[in-house]
Amino acid sequence: MWRAVMAAWSFASAVLAAQSVEGRVVIATTGAAIPAASVIIRPVAEHPEGLHRATSDAEGRFRIDGLEPGTYGIFYQAEGYWTDPAQQDRKFQVAAGGDAVRLDLKLLPLPKIAGSVTDALGNPVPNATVWVLGDKSRCNGLPCYPILKEVKASEKGEYEISDVDAPLPAWLVSAAAPASFDPPKSSAGQPLGWVQTFYPDATDPQLAARIPADPGSQHWNLDIRLATAPVHRIRGKLVDPGGRPVPNAQVAIYNALGPDLQRTSGSDGTFEFGPVADGEWRLWAKLDRGGVKLWTGQSVELKDRDLEGVEVRLTEPLALQGRIVFERPEGAPLPDDLPNVFFTYNAGRFGGETSIPQRPIGHPEENGAFTIQLYAGPYRVDILDSPAGPYYLDSARLGEVDVLRNDSVPILPGAPTLTVNYRYGGGSVQGTVEGCAGGGIALIPVDRALRGPALVRTTQCGPNGQFTFASVRPGEYYGIVITGQGPLDDSALRRASRVTVRNNEHTTAEISPMH
Repeated sequence: MWRAVMAAWSFASAVLAAQSVEGRVVIATTGAAIPAASVIIRPVAEHPEGLHRATSDAEGRFRIDGLEPGTYGIFYQAEGYWTDPAQQDRKFQVAAGGDAVRLDLKLLPLPKIAGSVTDALGNPVPNATVWVLGDKSRCNGLPCYPILKEVKASEKGEYEISDVDAPLPAWLVSAAAPASFDPPKSSAGQPLGWVQTFYPDATDPQLAARIPADPGSQHWNLDIRLATAPVHRIRGKLVDPGGRPVPNAQVAIYNALGPDLQRTSGSDGTFEFGPVADGEWRLWAKLDRGGVKLWTGQSVELKDRDLEGVEVRLTEPLALQGRIVFERPEGAPLPDDLPNVFFTYNAGRFGGETSIPQRPIGHPEENGAFTIQLYAGPYRVDILDSPAGPYYLDSARLGEVDVLRNDSVPILPGAPTLTVNYRYGGGSVQGTVEGCAGGGIALIPVDRALRGPALVRTTQCGPNGQFTFASVRPGEYYGIVITGQGPLDDSALRRASRVTVRNNEHTTAEISPMH
């Protein structure tokens, strides 16, 4: 959610006067120059003629001349450095005459990690696969670890990674042996295999060491000792919606922490995976037949024995009807642009299903109705856009299911219409925060179930730290100053200011920066 909050606001405007822009790009922590940084100045709507580009020199300096008077935004980046989204696309004014506009641009160095991969006896594992995974916590309320980077270790089992542009509080680092690496000796007739291992030697990611991913941090001895675990095989058959075998089609499994293992079904639709470690796996398959994209995904558990006779049945997409409804007083205008509705397949601990042929999005017609094609299963439904005018999102329901309070909404054949309801009015919130000029403010529902992106409100602070929210859904909120430092967790929210929003009422909020 923190990333969604950060992406929802941009830097405040700074009024300057000139027809040239110059400055330096430096390391935020040391002030040292960053050469070869890319600087792009883009004109806003009144200047659609193009972008203006420059590259910083050996001292980090850059200059762009010949700018027409108007409003501009700036974007800058450099290899090996993190671009703080709070600093990007900040606006400034260029007026005719005067001295050059001076912009000091700061970047943060990316973290660096290095280490080796060995077997249980300390021998190097050549060509081992190493993954950097983001330690995040929004996947149906359960842990998920999206892959940020995948590299191959050297012939000596050594690896080094210095280009992961993902500023998270912590990372996980894991490794797995290549298929050609000799398996460990079995014990007591129990087949064993090398399994994906998390630094330093854990098979369970919950027990793995978290690596601080602070900008500029360096960790040079992240040595991973591969673990062994029982392994077995998964055998099954791929069939079409009518139960007929499907030959020569792609079938894959994954465990949410590593890449897909892929196979092609045989002439009779059969497939086999293994040896793979015991545990929960996600099976998926897809096929384009006559222009219709067939797909399926299901979870299986491997424990103590081979798993035989698994039937993987492809399904056709189903049509879901939806509508956007605006409750309003007589004569109140409707907004010109209607919000889109986004659907993310939610496969439990496996998070969003990346193998689905396309992400379903509902694009409403002028009357608010929409129809989308998706596959049966659980989804997270997000309404990310806010309509113009005095409307707030009041509810979203699929039959009796409250979509706003559920990260996993089952959508099956014959599903009722999804109704998204907006109401005219809401409350307004305003205030002033000392030292917030150019920063941002967020209103986050106290009710944890309502903290999806649709109901978290954000805005910029004005030049004097003032802020205003209009058409806010009535309820209880935490008011916070967006700093970009540290995770937005329950501990941080408990220190935040509380704001009560009532319908058709104005609230003056006292929001203080959290320390």
